[in-house]
Amino acid sequence: MNSIFETILNIIFPVECLMCNKPNVDLCGNCLQTIPHTGHTVNNSIYSLYSYKNKTIKELIWKMKYKNRRSVAQIFGRELFDEIIEVLNEKMLVLGSEKILLVPIPLHKNRLRRRGYNQSDLIAQAIVTHGTNNLFEISRTVLTRPKDTAQQARSQKRNDRFQNLAHAFEYTDSIS
Repeated sequence: MNSIFETILNIIFPVECLMCNKPNVDLCGNCLQTIPHTGHTVNNSIYSLYSYKNKTIKELIWKMKYKNRRSVAQIFGRELFDEIIEVLNEKMLVLGSEKILLVPIPLHKNRLRRRGYNQSDLIAQAIVTHGTNNLFEISRTVLTRPKDTAQQARSQKRNDRFQNLAHAFEYTDSIS
């Protein structure tokens, strides 16, 4: 039923590459290659693949989060998979058969109900599908979000966004 509905929507509102208007893709591979990676790291533990200041990246994220364009998660998942493999290439030799744990940032149950999906979970699933040999494992229970916060997009100042998320998440010992 979803595919019929999506087909009708694609006829009325055709999907096109945001940059070159190529049909049937949110962002074509050629245009994606023109978007620079940031290479930004914080304390060698947080890495940003793209800058949110990039107009195309910002629009892709917006479409994924607010316009039900779940297919965008595949674009980010593929790119993140490639980057994870590149960054961890040497460490993976040491890890051997250990899996890489992906922990999607949870949405509060109210927001999840309204949106119908968690975009970070979709990206994590896309990363897993690009992998082989069960390299990745997703845990949706390590983090919970008991606090229903205001949308981050509504906060203009960086400090306000941090304050908004204070105590929003809880860690659990469960890795299922």
